[in-house]
Amino acid sequence: MTALDRSAEAIAELRDLAERLRLSIHARQLDLETTPPPDLGSQQYDVVLGFNYLHRPLMPAIREAVKPGGRIFYETFTRRQAERGHPRNPAFLLEDGELERLMAPFTILRAREGDIDGRCIASIVAERPK
Repeated sequence: MTALDRSAEAIAELRDLAERLRLSIHARQLDLETTPPPDLGSQQYDVVLGFNYLHRPLMPAIREAVKPGGRIFYETFTRRQAERGHPRNPAFLLEDGELERLMAPFTILRAREGDIDGRCIASIVAERPK
């Protein structure tokens, strides 16, 4: 398992938790919002998880990192969330239907979008074609 975050504190907390739980994890600090976006590898991961985060220029690297037949599980906020509070910056909020477009050409296995548990979010499970 590999975990990435730009926060050194978050990575340190994750490493401590993994050690206490005796989990093998490679956690590293990485700024995902560089130009050009970082290389996440080519077809290395069976599963990629992304939650409460959106940096559109990173999406091609995320898709490229998934093995054929692998899946992306992704969930983040939509523009409607700004009406309720944080986050409000449009750069971090999805347009209607945008998450499905960002996953192309992956096969969409499951998707939802709307007011879910008091948050305006879009969620997706997408599979890289074999």
